[in-house]
Amino acid sequence: PEQFVIDCHRVSPDRILSLLTSKKVEKQIQNLTFEQSWAITHLGVQIKNIYDPMHAWREIHKKLKTMSPEEVEAIIPGYEPHSNSLAGLAYAGLNIVLPKDEQSSDWSSKSLTLGQVVYAANDSAIMLPLVEWTKSIVEQLGIEEEVTARIEKASNQTVENTLAKISNNPDDSAQLVSALRRAQNLEVLENIYRSGQVLPIYASNRIKVINTYEKRKAALSKK
Repeated sequence: PEQFVIDCHRVSPDRILSLLTSKKVEKQIQNLTFEQSWAITHLGVQIKNIYDPMHAWREIHKKLKTMSPEEVEAIIPGYEPHSNSLAGLAYAGLNIVLPKDEQSSDWSSKSLTLGQVVYAANDSAIMLPLVEWTKSIVEQLGIEEEVTARIEKASNQTVENTLAKISNNPDDSAQLVSALRRAQNLEVLENIYRSGQVLPIYASNRIKVINTYEKRKAALSKK
């Protein structure tokens, strides 16, 4: 399937909010904690209907430990314990070496590099066959309910922790708005706005930041 890479530091993801919150459409996310927390903090929504291979494999490994080597071999031929990371699962289940060189690159720069775009697209594309493989094993082991419960528990815990953090910590929107208003040229404005995307700006104040940015950009463009 065709892959789309959305840079949420530059393009507002408002148009996909209905997709994120849909209970009918499955969202495949590896290690849901970051994405769920980010969505609540910056978009003001909770991602619904998540399938997380990492948490699924934690349940799979838990089940495999109760089985004989012969039973395990019948379900997963040649099985060897492996990491539950995306790279670990990709290699174990799909025999694909997933490059991770771009993971620690600078994602706050003005625009994404080709390498970063390809990295993001690969991470997304590989989820489809990875989830299919994972689900087939979960089904054979008969642990669908356990996996669903584990993923829901992880998601609910993330929601609870994030909401608690938001209630106990003020965001940086006031400082960012002030800095945007003082920007003396478009280049400085863009740098401030982009840098501000990694700050704890909660959804309730995001519109104010965007409006300030747009007004200042319009004013500077006239000079």
